[in-house]
Amino acid sequence: MPSSTAGVNYADLSTEVLHLLLAQQNLALSGSRDILLRRLADHDGAEVPAASSANPRPSSTPDFSKNLKTAYLLPKTVDSNLLDKVKQAEPTPRSACLTSLCKLLCLFTELDVPIAPGKTYAPNQVLEFLGISLDSVRMIACLPPDKLGQAKSLLENWQKRSSCKLKELQSLIGVLQFACRVIAPGRTFLRRMIALTCGNGISLFLESEQTPSPTLQLYTDAAGSIGFSGYLAGQWFQGLWLPEQNINQKTGISIAWQELYPIYLACCLWGSQWTSKLIVFFCDNESIVQVLNQKASKSPKIMDLLRPIVLCMLTNNFTFTAKHVRGIDNGIADSLSRFQMDRFKQLAPLASPLPCVIPSSMIQT
Repeated sequence: MPSSTAGVNYADLSTEVLHLLLAQQNLALSGSRDILLRRLADHDGAEVPAASSANPRPSSTPDFSKNLKTAYLLPKTVDSNLLDKVKQAEPTPRSACLTSLCKLLCLFTELDVPIAPGKTYAPNQVLEFLGISLDSVRMIACLPPDKLGQAKSLLENWQKRSSCKLKELQSLIGVLQFACRVIAPGRTFLRRMIALTCGNGISLFLESEQTPSPTLQLYTDAAGSIGFSGYLAGQWFQGLWLPEQNINQKTGISIAWQELYPIYLACCLWGSQWTSKLIVFFCDNESIVQVLNQKASKSPKIMDLLRPIVLCMLTNNFTFTAKHVRGIDNGIADSLSRFQMDRFKQLAPLASPLPCVIPSSMIQT
């Protein structure tokens, strides 16, 4: 009989593994071993050799399993707690994925690694792994429908409540924290809830590389007693501090808040231009660089600016990273924040002659 076209000999598989593969395809499990092999081969469009009558079930898997066991000194029996979840990814066609799965199941059978049939799935382009649904066609990660429904139901119930116990709040935070695995910036909006527990005890498939184009490099600055500014590839804005925006410990206005403020304004002004991009924010304040990268701060006042920044990111589907730049290398933004216009024109001769207008609705105090 011709050999397997999928690159793996199904006859090398144990009967238990054959049952597992057949069950995943909703195929009947009755019949002799040869019938099971033929049924699986017909479904996958492959031709496989049946086991001979002299050797109805192979005593071992291919040599790669023995080599692996020898090279890494794997024990004959592996504790299931040490090997809980395994995910494989292969390029199309589906037969390549099926080949890898069969080889892995052969290896596990040889090594006596326990396999949970209810958690073993045939190759698919949409697969649930560690509670997250991975879609390799649409290139997204999302919550499975059941988990999404449970989270929505839980939130609806909480909207009707006016009080709760600490453990109930921690349980809610845990559910939302899990959702943050597929909503990367979601933890920013959990900060207030997490703060309530203090003293009592982590599609997105965006660009993975920072876009080198200067059009997506934002430079901002704040001059503590004068004003603020932002510069993005010829576009720019500047403004003077309002009296209520001056540094004041009682109101929570700090130099860190002032440094974050022009970044907030830049997101409001230009965020719609950044769809599906990774933006680099250059700032000469190291503490704000850390806040932006962590998307969290212990300062309520700074969080009041950070939340709309993250919301703008979600609305316009972009992400960002922050990098520290020395003040001496931030001359364009520095000259704008100090209203040194002659110096600005020398440093950025191709910049727009007019600034971007800041709508009054964007002003924060």
